[in-house]
Amino acid sequence: MAVPDPAATAKRHTRIDPKMMSSFSGSVQLPAVIPEYSAEDIDGYIEARLAEDIEERSALAARMREKAGGVQQWAIMATTIANEASQDGISGEVIMGMLDDIAPTTPARMDDLYVWKLSRLSPVEKAQALVVMQWVVLAPEALRLNDLLVALRLTFAMRRNKKGGLQHTWDENTVLDLPHSLSLRDLAENDEASAGIPTDSPTLFWKWVQHISQGMLELDSSARPEAKIQNEPLGKKHLRAVHDSVLRFFRRGRGFQTLLAPPSGPKARLPSTDRMIDISNYTLLHACLEFLNMTEFNQLDWNREAESPIGTDGPMLGAVGQIEMPVSSYSFLRYVANNLVFHLLCPRQLRYFLPQVKLLELLTANNCRIWRRWTHLLGFSIHAADSDAILNDVNKGKTQRLLQPVYGAKYRLARVLRRAWKIAISQQQEKTLTRAPSKAARLPRFTAGFGLSSDSIIASLHTIEVH
Repeated sequence: MAVPDPAATAKRHTRIDPKMMSSFSGSVQLPAVIPEYSAEDIDGYIEARLAEDIEERSALAARMREKAGGVQQWAIMATTIANEASQDGISGEVIMGMLDDIAPTTPARMDDLYVWKLSRLSPVEKAQALVVMQWVVLAPEALRLNDLLVALRLTFAMRRNKKGGLQHTWDENTVLDLPHSLSLRDLAENDEASAGIPTDSPTLFWKWVQHISQGMLELDSSARPEAKIQNEPLGKKHLRAVHDSVLRFFRRGRGFQTLLAPPSGPKARLPSTDRMIDISNYTLLHACLEFLNMTEFNQLDWNREAESPIGTDGPMLGAVGQIEMPVSSYSFLRYVANNLVFHLLCPRQLRYFLPQVKLLELLTANNCRIWRRWTHLLGFSIHAADSDAILNDVNKGKTQRLLQPVYGAKYRLARVLRRAWKIAISQQQEKTLTRAPSKAARLPRFTAGFGLSSDSIIASLHTIEVH
């Protein structure tokens, strides 16, 4: 597949619509990054990298030095843009005007440069870029290139046939709703949302990511210290932002709003940055739940455990070996299992007001399908997966901050997980008794609530749910 040249058409060099710029609400203008290099370093870089045959080279180089203000990343990107424009036959005078578009102030601001770059994407490309940047910028750990492809196809598949199409969003009332299970076939379908995304070659997919992110992302083998960098396949390399200013642009600035369709109506405004981050976090959480709920992952339901003794403690023998096959085939499962709590508590509404009843119903639906799959991937047997063990296991990295007592979410989540555990054990007991009625008298009965039915446990949560 041919990847579009970022400077292949005249529209990629036009000015940004002022109306679009004025529609941002609640975002902040990011200051230029603290100078990283001396003026001499910037001069040397521009002199070495600016094309020799570019028109008005001396004037362009002087303007770039003035605008850069000691910020190496700005000089790198501006030089690349100028060279690409020159290769496309753009005159030096027009390129000079482009620099004023890219940097309306002196010294230049990185967020103005990023807004200009993203404005060159088509509406469909912007919708695709929004999903890419949501996953890369908001994920608690660096995603592999292969995992990003799965995450993209999953996000587009769960929006298919939804109201709003590419722009469909979830909120605190709908994010835990899973009306039906998706299939891997759904992820393989092509539609408008996934148009143009290469799926058969990591090299082509990486070129597409470079284009859709407008050069804001790069691959980093060192994200996994134990990796043999020189021999690591392209698909296993991790994605990261090329510069800290990219992360600030999306987390504190106008990044996500830049990729939204312009608001309709004279008084319409784009969401604030905080609101956009919440919307994005709901999307990522729903995607993780959809993936755990997929029809192909039935082997993660602890189907064999009915044959093991009910009194077994600790992780089930061979649990790691049992999960190696699905995890190696779908490595995104590992990411989902390790970071489900992080994504659950990232939205502010869920962090402070966790919907305990709705979450318990989700975890225990279909014979505790999602709860069983998740705890299985974490390496727990059904009898060892109590709430304390699970929370201790996931209480690391960026998840640790969200489980701090100041939010109270840890205690509400522990209450839900404890009840899900009891329901799962109760269901497992019933299944065991049904399969081996002659041994019923010898099987120990769990007390302390394990004998309660699923409905009664869920109903009891209504009376103690804390808001």
